[in-house]
Formats: sequence, structure tokens, C-alpha cells
Amino acid sequence: MTLKIPYTLTLCILLLSLILACKKESRSPYISPTFNYDTLPPITHTGANTFGCYVNGELWVAQVPLGTVTYHDIIAQLKESDSEGYFFIECNNIDPQNQISDWISFSLNTELTENTFCNSDQVFAQYKDTNGNWCKNGYFDCDSCCVTITNLDTVENIVSGLFEFVVNPDSLNLNNKVRITDGRFDVRYFPF
Repeated sequence: MTLKIPYTLTLCILLLSLILACKKESRSPYISPTFNYDTLPPITHTGANTFGCYVNGELWVAQVPLGTVTYHDIIAQLKESDSEGYFFIECNNIDPQNQISDWISFSLNTELTENTFCNSDQVFAQYKDTNGNWCKNGYFDCDSCCVTITNLDTVENIVSGLFEFVVNPDSLNLNNKVRITDGRFDVRYFPF
């Protein structure tokens, strides 16, 4: 004897099993919903598209809300050459709820390899705070400025590294410094 199950009952059982199998996932409104923006990103070498540091002791992680079409969270470019090199990275942190945004960028004018260490003579760093104030290291000496490339993959276009620097919004008042420390990035770059 064959048991026949009505079509609607079969459909209800299937729908119920799908509902029970699905788990509600909490999603952040930012680009990478699985990343915790309350901590520094881990130090990785996979092209995870992460950038974070402390700005005067406060956590700063690059992030741009979904649907924000006029900004990017991180952009990186690397010129590959036998005799010279150039690396540029710019990162945004946008908070539309409080209507603030700030960004950090730095560039290196040297040929890059894995374990390249760049000191203050080779690094130009900028920070634009939420009030629109520019802080730079390009026009005066800074007491700390370095970037270390920890991974460079020119096949997969991945560059990772560590950084720290001091920038200043006013070259006449060297006491007004912005300290950027414990920085790390792991990005896919655009070759040019």
C-alpha cells in the first residue's frame, strides 16, 4: 500500500524545513559584514582588504557604508619597475549617522620588495580629521615615520605591511602632533 501525501502538505513540510534550516544572520551596514570594526584587523597576507591603526590612541579602521557610491574604503596602487617603485594607499572612514568622515593616506617612493623598510625620508603621510583639518609630514621633520612591507605578491597583486608615523596640522606648532601607531594593512593593489 502506497501512502499518498497531498501536494499542499508536501509544500508546507518543505517550506517549514527551509525556514528551520535558515539562521538569521546579523549584518553590519559596512562593506565586510564578517569583520569586527571594534578591533584592529589581524595581521594577514591574503589581500583581505583591511587597514587599521590607532590615531592618538583611538581605534581607526577603514570602512565605508554599503550604498555609498562616491567613496571607497581602501584604494592602493603600486608601480612595478626594475629600477624604481612607488606605492600609494588611501583609506576612508565614513560615519553617515554622525555626518563625519576622515582618511589616512601615505606614499612610498622606493622600489618595494618583501621586508622593505621605509623611514621618514621615504614616507609621505597625510591624515584628514573629521573637522577637515590636514595633518602631514611632508613639510617638516617628524620624530617617527616608518612603513615595513611584510608581504609583496606581484602575481596576485597583494601588498601587506605595518606602519606608524607622526603628522602635524601646523608646522609652526610642533606640539600639536597626531600620532598614528600600531598600523597594519593587507590589500590588493592596482598596478600601474
